[in-house]
Amino acid sequence: MNLWTILAGVVKWLGKPALGVGAIAASCALVLWATQYPEFAAAKAVVAPYRGWIEVGLISSIATLVAFLIAKLGAITGHVLTNRRTKATLKRELESLSQPEKEILRLYLSNGSRSLVFPIQESTVNGLVSRGILYQHGIGSIHSAPTHVNEYVWSEIIKHPNLLA
Repeated sequence: MNLWTILAGVVKWLGKPALGVGAIAASCALVLWATQYPEFAAAKAVVAPYRGWIEVGLISSIATLVAFLIAKLGAITGHVLTNRRTKATLKRELESLSQPEKEILRLYLSNGSRSLVFPIQESTVNGLVSRGILYQHGIGSIHSAPTHVNEYVWSEIIKHPNLLA
């Protein structure tokens, strides 16, 4: 992996605004760092009147980068927690299925497909949809709709077919 691939990954993860703020922080740090060496004595005279502003720019851009990072990590943590909660809820729902609901899910297993078409008025299917076990997506007819098994539910009933016994 080269440096550009790593930088592209960081930019994609944090976003372009964070890249701009990071560039400001890096340039401020570079200007302040360069004035410490005798080779850049001429730069010291140019930077000296603006040193306070450069330091403010450096500190504020670093603070903004930290805020971006905290927001990104918060979003990831929230997504993981929501996912975990949803899976736990679906697991409980699967363990409390009625016999007609189990029969509907056994149809999916026997066909080996996550998608089947059911009449819109099918109350058992509508109950499974409202509980998040199934979802309706796609174009059907006026009387029927394609209904799909939730991905997590599908993996659970494949691993544990005894849930539908």
